Amino acid sequence: HDAMSLNTTTTTKHITTTTTDKCNNDKNNDATSSNHYDPMNTKKCEETLKELKSRIMKNNNNITPTTKKYNLRVHSIHHDYSLELLTQYYNDHMIPFFPLEDERDALEDWIECLDPIITNNNNNVITPDEKKQEGQPLMDVLLLLLSEEEEEDNDNDKTSATTRTKEKRDDENCAKEGVVERKKKQPIIVAAVAFEYYQDVGCGLISYVTVNKAYHRRGIMKRLHPLAIHALQQLHSYSQTFYNRYHYYPSNANNQIVPAIDNNNSSATMIRAIFAETNTVDASDASVEEIHCRHKALYGLGYRLIHFPYVQPPLAINQESFDDVMLLIYQGDQFQNCKIPTSIPYDYVVSFYKSVFGYIPTIQQQQDAEEGKKEDIIPKQLYEQHWYYNLCTWYNQCNPNSSIQSDLPWKDITNKYRDQYKLIKK
Repeated sequence: HDAMSLNTTTTTKHITTTTTDKCNNDKNNDATSSNHYDPMNTKKCEETLKELKSRIMKNNNNITPTTKKYNLRVHSIHHDYSLELLTQYYNDHMIPFFPLEDERDALEDWIECLDPIITNNNNNVITPDEKKQEGQPLMDVLLLLLSEEEEEDNDNDKTSATTRTKEKRDDENCAKEGVVERKKKQPIIVAAVAFEYYQDVGCGLISYVTVNKAYHRRGIMKRLHPLAIHALQQLHSYSQTFYNRYHYYPSNANNQIVPAIDNNNSSATMIRAIFAETNTVDASDASVEEIHCRHKALYGLGYRLIHFPYVQPPLAINQESFDDVMLLIYQGDQFQNCKIPTSIPYDYVVSFYKSVFGYIPTIQQQQDAEEGKKEDIIPKQLYEQHWYYNLCTWYNQCNPNSSIQSDLPWKDITNKYRDQYKLIKK
């Protein structure tokens, strides 16, 4: 633990950043370690927490002026699943910041992705390894948590000791009587990044980036976001190692086998691309000024607009696509490439569709087909009938490369190509 004290005229505040002993004992581990996925136990996480300490405490009106210890930590929902924290994040951040249901994932879908113990329709437990082997997207939500704890009193303050003893007895009595234990104070979710890794195409998506309104304009996301990028790369390496270990390699949208990892070639383990979405100025969830501010913030985080027609595919089979959105690609601190193969965003879009409508065929379905059990094969995917799927398929066939815009403002080009496609179809 690395502690820092902030002295003010009214109080002494202590903030502690928490990592685990594993991180302290192995600080040289890189997030690209492929044997396990644990973004909380990396040198990058430790460095991020050190950078965030002073920014979290600066002009913090949420902390009561008293002698307290404040614990700042990063929590990975994927690695350490907590339904309580996931629900708190969804209620406190997702619903207020993304009020339109059509552009916001359902909490139930997140639980299905993240809960390590999920049962199928036959009440059979689906293990995390089985989820990976089916090629389903892997997801994580990194939460930056600030919790308030009582400071240890060297003078053994009698009042505090008495209070703690009474609380302990109350909890013990509740447990004996079968009563739900007294609710503990929830930590403050200062900021969060939700992301997904699409295993079959080797691409990532930064789904949601949120900062508690009380902590705006402190540069918090500027420091938390690189940790999420680092974690997404780690999730990619972890996934690819799983495929090598079990001799299963997913196919991309063009049915080309993804090559195995070459341990002697580190570039073979790099994620193919990291995408993000942002609303167009026509979206109805915010004013034009607010949307331009979002674009500026995302640009500052290292995202650039891809010249690629895009709408958000339906988040559920019974939903419509969300059209007022654009596709961005993460470029980091330096703008490097002016073009990328169109097949990269196209493969990601197809994988997005499959994550909703189903991956066909699965390994089991392939085996059933070889054994003649053709009734187990699912019919042609419904998404192939969706207008946007046909639009981006046509665009991919006609445009081998897509340019990356190096500056602002960002303007949507989807309707332009949709009109062209309609003319060609006529």
